[in-house]
Amino acid sequence: MFFGTLLFIITAPILIAYSIGYRYDFENKRVVKKGVLVLWAENSDVEILINDEKIENTETKSSGLINKYLNSKGSLFEIELLPGSYTIKLQKEGYVAWEKRLNIKSGYATIADGIHLFPENPEIKKIGGENIQIASFAEDGKKAYWIEEDSSLTVFDFSKKKVETALSQKDIKGLTLDKNFLFVSKDSKSILFKALDSKRNTHFLILDISLKKPKVHNITSELAKMTISDLSSENFTWHPKDSKKLLVLHKENVYEIDILEEDKTPKLLLDNILTLTSNKDKIYFIQKDNTQNPKPILQQAIFSYDLKNIRIRKILELPKGKYIKIIPSSNSKYLLLDKEGNLFLVNSNNLEQIADNVKNACWSESNNKILIKKKYELWIYDVKPEKDERNLNLLTRYSSEVYNAFFLPTTKYDYAVFQVGNKIKAVECDYRYKANASDLVILNQNKKTYITSSSDGNFLYFVGIGKKKQKVLYEVNIE
Repeated sequence: MFFGTLLFIITAPILIAYSIGYRYDFENKRVVKKGVLVLWAENSDVEILINDEKIENTETKSSGLINKYLNSKGSLFEIELLPGSYTIKLQKEGYVAWEKRLNIKSGYATIADGIHLFPENPEIKKIGGENIQIASFAEDGKKAYWIEEDSSLTVFDFSKKKVETALSQKDIKGLTLDKNFLFVSKDSKSILFKALDSKRNTHFLILDISLKKPKVHNITSELAKMTISDLSSENFTWHPKDSKKLLVLHKENVYEIDILEEDKTPKLLLDNILTLTSNKDKIYFIQKDNTQNPKPILQQAIFSYDLKNIRIRKILELPKGKYIKIIPSSNSKYLLLDKEGNLFLVNSNNLEQIADNVKNACWSESNNKILIKKKYELWIYDVKPEKDERNLNLLTRYSSEVYNAFFLPTTKYDYAVFQVGNKIKAVECDYRYKANASDLVILNQNKKTYITSSSDGNFLYFVGIGKKKQKVLYEVNIE
């Protein structure tokens, strides 16, 4: 009895410590509390290796597998590890492996979620196109449009996998489509394009394809008071809630044209406007102060215009600068890009510069990350970084210029797709240690091309060179 009690007194603390995660670290000769590694991959039936050792359902010298869930929806791992740095590898046959060096801290969970393994040889399928001159993709990720060499306008529906002629030469008698201009509404229901008559005069037309029989509206006469030849896609913005209405920015005034109204005369909506964009049910603009401002350095401000409730709200007064682009998120966060390439985050009471030499930027679906494209680099700005982490981190750098950088449209994981040289690549936005990158497509050209993804992020679409040296549309399965 005495020895049993003594044995219990000796072993009980050890068993309790063991049950709550304490282990003896033989390498450092001390008792430490383990940390937990949590991994979530979007792919099913993924294998995991830690320091090149495959982890099964048995405990190893440095780890203990708590949970392992493998099903058609993905792979989840929860693993106890002694504090330290580990090389973690996820692999699956036929897919590019994911590998990262991660630090495990005593008593803490280290998480890497939203991992996606891309296929090593993704299926590439020709969709259509005889010789594409210009292409445009709807922002909702549902359709692609392009103008052929014969001046016909073609549409491809991503979900129906169907190619149709939306407009032929006979539908615009006496006119020839301008092969350098194509502007699609966010909901794919209206298309603005330019055409030339026999005297090389410019005409602007809107195709309403929401009807069973698509209708062409010629708005050239309505734009007659404007210098039509000077109008580019940058002058136009579709109404965010009604694709039958077009907003035109001309000489610092914003006009609205409603193609359903009998009188399509442009209505003055705003004046003294420097730049304009739209998102959801609002438009955003920078307006010059046309009064005698007592603060000479504050000469302009950024506003939101709620078109549903007809309400204008000043977001922030801006220091003097040549701002050329507003980049709104989906939850009332904003970026400003100026002519010199400086990128600013609009806070509640100030303007914070977050990067320079920027070509473009976009928000992630979660609105917590910003993808920043410079000429040769991609950066990630983390709005809510982990403790002791920086906001701005380099993702990748190349000797050739980077084109077409955008987030895959899914909330499951943050990956950026882009073109560099003759490759279309994907890179994860987890900048710890190094960002995993995968080659998705090898192009037979180095020139910038058109790239987009489906709304679910499972397919990419791009314009490439076909066997007969013509430009055609391709589909890539990246699941």
